Amino acid sequence: MAMETVTIKNWKKHKIKDFGAVSTGTTPSTKNPDYYGGPYKLISPSDLTDSKYIFTAHKFITQQGLMVARTLPKNAVLVGCIGNVGKIGITTDEISAFNQQINAIVCNANYNADFVYYLLRYQRPLLESKAAKVTLPILNKNNFENIEFEVPNLLEQKSIARVLTVVQEAIAGQEELIAKLKELKRGMMQYLFTHGTKSEKTKITEL
Repeated sequence: MAMETVTIKNWKKHKIKDFGAVSTGTTPSTKNPDYYGGPYKLISPSDLTDSKYIFTAHKFITQQGLMVARTLPKNAVLVGCIGNVGKIGITTDEISAFNQQINAIVCNANYNADFVYYLLRYQRPLLESKAAKVTLPILNKNNFENIEFEVPNLLEQKSIARVLTVVQEAIAGQEELIAKLKELKRGMMQYLFTHGTKSEKTKITEL
């Protein structure tokens, strides 16, 4: 089900193509080994995770591969548009490449990339609803860039993005802490079930 559209005073309707340059990626031929194994990310939908930023990729290409790929600058917003429609992330490198399963937006001066990221993430159900209903859902570039949203001015975009970024960073910090505690627990379990507490008087009680 698509998200309900809410009209807010002074917010105006804009299509995704108004946000900036929209493009679909390509994949350098896998038959040419000279294209692969370099330092540049070749981003695919599997690299779009719950993380806001795309820090790594499953595939990397060389300078030669980059010459035949479609490239993006830092802070481009990438959206999965084949299969798992709506997965999203922001590029972190000065230059990277992306495959044909992704549509990318390089925002112009009137739009904030962080705001666009949060907007499209929030509106993922709408993106999914616009995908062609076939065996493998597809949201082609033309349909993608013509999706329309209510959008505020740039100052408000930045304000909204700043608030959501603070919250997301707090969540990420808690998730990192939980991961460390789980690792500590695994180590403690391994030790306790092989060595015990070395004290018969020690009792374990539930809090």
